[in-house]
Amino acid sequence: MSDLFPPEEAHARAYNFLKGKISRCEYRPRERIYAHHIAEEIQTSRTPVREALGRLVHEGLVRKDGGWGYAVRELTSQEIRDLFAVRQALEMEAARAAVSRITATELVRIEKLLALTRRHQEKGRIDDFVKVSRELHLGIARASGNELLMSLLVGLHERIQMLGYLLNARNHLRSPQVLAENIAIVHALRERDLEALQAAIQAHLQNGCASTIDALRDHMTP
Repeated sequence: MSDLFPPEEAHARAYNFLKGKISRCEYRPRERIYAHHIAEEIQTSRTPVREALGRLVHEGLVRKDGGWGYAVRELTSQEIRDLFAVRQALEMEAARAAVSRITATELVRIEKLLALTRRHQEKGRIDDFVKVSRELHLGIARASGNELLMSLLVGLHERIQMLGYLLNARNHLRSPQVLAENIAIVHALRERDLEALQAAIQAHLQNGCASTIDALRDHMTP
């Protein structure tokens, strides 16, 4: 099939399509990805699809699986621990800055996101719950005023988001726990209590890491 779009647009379409599918766990760890199927689905040639897959290999989301084959890359338990450890370090720094810098408008937005996560959790909308929970945490990072820290956390959240979808699909008890943890985080932020805020973030991320590793053992390499 010839491309219906200019090369840069075709590559962006393929990349965003694949990354979205992987992040939302529509393509699961170890699942094979066939470039010709993707090309047909998004109406482009195989070349931009293969270029996008190569980029995702570099980012660690996809691995080569044979000559022209690809598969969604599974994570090791150590890689999951490392992801959460780096996220914790960054979110602790974001919390430190946000406590003193957050505006009333930003706080209202975060509280609205918290209320929305509650509604999604109560109605069993787990995909929406994961997505809005991510926005809540990024809202705190945004309130820090540190653009570099924000961009680093966005990248980490994209990696961890996939784990969140898998975890909630396999452990239905985790979403109410996450809601309770987020309530504690937002309460501490509202009170501008840095010690309580950092303790709540640490508990949330440590619980998330342990639950993820426990629930996803069959999706991980040793």
